[in-house]
Amino acid sequence: MTQPGYTHDSRHRQVPPPDGDQPGASRSSRAARLAWTLVPILSLGVLTFVPFLVVALRRRGKRDWLHFLGYLLTAVLELVAGGTVGHYGPHNQWKQSAGVIIIFLTIAGAVHTYTVMGPQPSGFGPAGGLDHEPDTAEQALARMEHQRQAREIAATNPALCRELGIGRPDRPRSYNDGGLIDINHVPRWVLTRGLGFTEEEADRVLEARAQVGRFSSTAEVTTFAPFAPGRLEPIQDLIIFG
Repeated sequence: MTQPGYTHDSRHRQVPPPDGDQPGASRSSRAARLAWTLVPILSLGVLTFVPFLVVALRRRGKRDWLHFLGYLLTAVLELVAGGTVGHYGPHNQWKQSAGVIIIFLTIAGAVHTYTVMGPQPSGFGPAGGLDHEPDTAEQALARMEHQRQAREIAATNPALCRELGIGRPDRPRSYNDGGLIDINHVPRWVLTRGLGFTEEEADRVLEARAQVGRFSSTAEVTTFAPFAPGRLEPIQDLIIFG
C-alpha cells in the first residue's frame, strides 16, 4: 500500500517528493542536513558558500552554481569589509556593511542551506532520470507492457487515467504505469529527475506550457520550449500528453 505523500517510479518503488522532511527519512540524513545548516551559523557567514558548492557539484545545475558564486562573492565582501574596520575608526560605513553582510549570510544562508540540503527523491539520479540498475530482459518487457496498457487507458479513458494517476509520479498512487510522465501537468522536479531535463530546459517547458495551455506532441514541445531537433527522441516513449 502506498503511504500518504509517496509515489511510485517505473519499477513500482515508493518515491517521496523532494521538499521537506519525508516520512521514514533516516536519522543520519536529517543529522547531515542539520550539520550543513550549522556551517553558516558557526562560521558567521564566511563559509556559507561551502554547502552550495557541494550541491552544485552534485546536481550540476546552472542555478546551483549561481547560488554558490553569489554566496562566495558575498563572503569575500564580508572579509574585505571586516578587514577595513580598524583602519577607519569604529563608526565607519565599512563596519556597518560588515554587520549587515554577516547577518544576511548567517541567517538567510542557514535557512537556504536547510532548504537545498533537503532529501532528494529516492529512485532519481542527480543528473535526472531514474537511478537504478539496468533492467533485465524480463523487466524491460514488463515495463513496456505496463506503458502500453497505461497509454491505452490514457487514450481511451481520460477520467480513469486521472484516477489512476497515470503519468503523475508526483501524486500518491499505486498503479504502475511503467514510468510514464504527463508533461502537461507534472511539476518542475519531475521534469528534471524523471525526464532528465536540465533546470533551464524544465523552466522553458513550464513557461511554454503556461503560454500554450497544453502540448499535444513532442513536436510541439520541441517547437515551443524549444529544444534542439532530436533532443526528446531518447525519452519520447516516457512522455504522455494528459
